[in-house]
Amino acid sequence: MTCSGPACSRLSRIRLRAPGRGSVAALMLGLALGACTGAKNPNEAGFLDGLRNQTDGTYSGQIEARQDERAGLEAANALLDDEVTSLERTSDVNEAKLASARSKLGDLKSRTARLRSLYESDRARYADELETLASVERGISRQEHTLSGGVSEGDTEAALGRLNRLADVIDSLPGA
Repeated sequence: MTCSGPACSRLSRIRLRAPGRGSVAALMLGLALGACTGAKNPNEAGFLDGLRNQTDGTYSGQIEARQDERAGLEAANALLDDEVTSLERTSDVNEAKLASARSKLGDLKSRTARLRSLYESDRARYADELETLASVERGISRQEHTLSGGVSEGDTEAALGRLNRLADVIDSLPGA
């Protein structure tokens, strides 16, 4: 083992004199040198390393570094919590828009069914309206397909816009 630091260099200068005292001094020197390994980790440091690390600020530096790391992780965690909250709000808004679009879709389907029934009774008179109604029904079908799967907020808004335009066409038809 190697010894470093001021305590170790002082211990290495101890002179062994008498055989009786020398064995005690050698034992003490061995214990002191064994306790001085130069370790910075508190779990690995011996007694003298621990004293040196405590007095030279090694442990304080390690504690500060860990506290800084913890503060950074807590700040990152707070940002992630804010992002989750924002995404949940966005999801709630999108769900409300999707529900509105699906409700509008159901309303348009029932209105077109009622108009189809009216126009079928007099096909000759309502030939143009039946053609327009068929086009509206195809548009409704496309929007129903769009809204049936996983839909993004942009898709929902676009579908709502197209459904509103289809509603305007239905409103312009006689008997609507």
